[in-house]
Amino acid sequence: MTHSTRWTTLCQALEAEASRLDQLKAHAASGADVILRMDIPGLEVWTTEQQQLMAQLAQLGQVRSQATRACLATDDLPQVSSGLAERITFLTLLGFAPARIADRLRSLRETLRGLRDDLSLVTSRNEVLLRQVLSFTDELGQSLTGPKPNGYDANGRLAADGGGGGLLELSL
Repeated sequence: MTHSTRWTTLCQALEAEASRLDQLKAHAASGADVILRMDIPGLEVWTTEQQQLMAQLAQLGQVRSQATRACLATDDLPQVSSGLAERITFLTLLGFAPARIADRLRSLRETLRGLRDDLSLVTSRNEVLLRQVLSFTDELGQSLTGPKPNGYDANGRLAADGGGGGLLELSL
């Protein structure tokens, strides 16, 4: 693989990651409707799809790591015990990239940052919605079951209000 082909492969890997992040963001945004409708079967389908997109994103991350390793001459880099590509930042990468590729990498970096930030906001919103729905469902369940029955203390009296001990006396 030529030097130029390696850098092109890295750019393609980053573009694929950006595309998947965009799909993940759109899918996460659609989750708000499912959550608000309290559509449990729909939420299960949505969650499964979300997990599949995350798994695909992880695979694309591995492809990016391999492409990063291929682009960098390891003689020029400090030796680390593991995860070489994971420790390489975009700024380090830009220092090794040819000028025309460096511009493309900068653009991809900004795109990935924007998508990451947007996805973070959508995910945070969904988490808040889920907490609200769960809280509402809990309150609804509590109101449907009525007040909790009071327990009895060791003397057979209602623990909450002191009771008259009638249960104990009836049992004797």
